[in-house]
Amino acid sequence: MKGSVIYHSRYGNCKQIANAIFEGLKESGQDVTLADVGTLSALPKDLEFVVVGSPTRAGHASGPIRKFLKKVDGPPLKFAAFGTALAKWLPKGDATAAEGISKILKEKGFIEIVPPLRSGVAGRKGPLAEGELEKAKAFGKAVAAELASDRASAPPAAAPPAAAPQGDGAKPAE
Repeated sequence: MKGSVIYHSRYGNCKQIANAIFEGLKESGQDVTLADVGTLSALPKDLEFVVVGSPTRAGHASGPIRKFLKKVDGPPLKFAAFGTALAKWLPKGDATAAEGISKILKEKGFIEIVPPLRSGVAGRKGPLAEGELEKAKAFGKAVAAELASDRASAPPAAAPPAAAPQGDGAKPAE
């Protein structure tokens, strides 16, 4: 399937996560591109899925991602969301960019195929917490597996119309 990993990164942490997700998707055979949201004015029209991510700012996605998603229109796509946040917040269940992105895309009718990925950073500017790049690559592979299983389980082509009833259509005698 054709897709794109779209991200915003202020200090480079989210970019690293996006790259690892991209690698996981590529290694799994997906036709995917990687794009910084600042280089896009709209979603490319030929996509079948997107993976969107951002750093967390005050519990929300970054401004550039929110502005971009506000403009997104067209047919709903399959999607996955990811975000970076302080590692110490993640176990507490605090809101992150990943959940915010997921909510925005669901409201636009997009179809979430896996739960959002919440990646931890050790400090406000980074670095990434230990194991996060491996987790992101595995996330990319999980997205690819879900896309493959979804494609494999797609409904079959429409069945031919049912044959017309035989006979003259009159009720049998009782």
